[in-house]
Amino acid sequence: MKNETFDIIELRPATKHYYGESVEVAEILLEDGLLVKASTIDIPLGHSRYGGPIADLPKDFPYPDDLRFAGQLDLKQIAPHDK
Repeated sequence: MKNETFDIIELRPATKHYYGESVEVAEILLEDGLLVKASTIDIPLGHSRYGGPIADLPKDFPYPDDLRFAGQLDLKQIAPHDK
């Protein structure tokens, strides 16, 4: 068996974590200001994002009711870390 070592690329939000408008969050989790409603932050079109209600979809394209958004990755942001 061949042993291989892998570097892990960890993706984190630039400054704040966000949650959907319909989610109720305990006040204690909001005290430090790092957890905010998705509608209060600006994530430019095409940038990496994870979960929740802020998938980049074409204008007038309805969000599918029966699907959950996991994330989208801007590979240009990740490429510099790929050896």
